[in-house]
Amino acid sequence: MAVSWLLAIPIVVFLLINLKALPLVWHLRLFTFLIQSRTWLKPSQIHATDTATAPGKQQPTTPTPTPTIFQPLIFRTASPLLEIDYYLHKSNATFFADVDIARSHLVAALIWPLVRHPTAALLPNGNAVVPKGQMLAIMLGGVQCSFRREIRPYQKYEIWTRVLTWDEKWVFFISHFVRAGAVPARPEFTLQRRRERAAGKRIEQAEIGKAVLATAVSRNVLKLGRATVRPEDVWRAAGLWPGSQEGVEGVEMVRRRGLDVLKSDNPNAVHRFFEELVDREDGVVALGEYRDLWAWC
Repeated sequence: MAVSWLLAIPIVVFLLINLKALPLVWHLRLFTFLIQSRTWLKPSQIHATDTATAPGKQQPTTPTPTPTIFQPLIFRTASPLLEIDYYLHKSNATFFADVDIARSHLVAALIWPLVRHPTAALLPNGNAVVPKGQMLAIMLGGVQCSFRREIRPYQKYEIWTRVLTWDEKWVFFISHFVRAGAVPARPEFTLQRRRERAAGKRIEQAEIGKAVLATAVSRNVLKLGRATVRPEDVWRAAGLWPGSQEGVEGVEMVRRRGLDVLKSDNPNAVHRFFEELVDREDGVVALGEYRDLWAWC
């Protein structure tokens, strides 16, 4: 019996320190954000700004520099031993599993009520009726990942995921894998209540690029039944669309900048997009920050 316990202890420890990579844990990780964010504000509950105005809200005196649509969600995690390849760093294939999690959580933070209860306004024919129980689906059309630096076993890192841009059919998300704690966000978050992140030392411009470990761009289409939904219609229905002409112009400027990055087809351009995001005198504006299923991440 004593020998059995001695064998069981290292097995249990091994499973715990590799929890992230065990079967079915990916599915648990996918839904834990809904629990962690249950006290967060919904985008329609925040005070409108001249770049992101929710219906029925008034303009504040101090606008948010970055439109809510384009603000990143910060996901903290680490790479367990079972994700390591024969080069002794995080396997390339496992980046895509992390991107799926981070992107799904961003969608939930921005439009989860609309995903569960879509309105007829999303349909091409506004007079149509959405069948009871039908949900808005976000279908993945493709992912491209550019790797810059290795991630070592059990190294902690953050995934900064945000909307990059969109057109009449596709919405593009960009996920930056960043060295943990390298880039301080603002002390306060847009959606996360009663949560403050210590305002660290502002990173130097020359060091920002070194903090980026990899960058992935995902292309998604929004579907309601068989109908394709325009991304702009989703932002409007979710209360994320600006209510002023100045705000619309601000969103359009950022959207076109994202399209330019995509058209350049240059891996360095997507990495530099993160540098532009964090190179602000007043810090980075983020939707929120949360950690993976691992309690020690």
